[in-house]
Amino acid sequence: MHARLLTMHLKYGNVAELETLYRDSILPALSEQKGFVETNFGIDKNGKAVAFVVFETEEAALLSENNGYLSEQIAKAAPFLDYPPLVEYFNLLVKS
Repeated sequence: MHARLLTMHLKYGNVAELETLYRDSILPALSEQKGFVETNFGIDKNGKAVAFVVFETEEAALLSENNGYLSEQIAKAAPFLDYPPLVEYFNLLVKS
């Protein structure tokens, strides 16, 4: 399995808006991506947010970036963020 980690920082006061966007728009679009397994999304008390997305394969993870999905979702979230998210990929070695 492969994972993509997005780390971002919210503009002050946008926690509820980004949570709603993730749940109601980003997640449904993500669930349609080939090889999608699961996601977790969280925000700390200082406005730092993370989205951890698991795919069946590295190819599926990269496809969701290369087919425009990822940039579309980042564009949706951009009004709520201080700056573009940091995007990292990981080979998932242990999953429970």
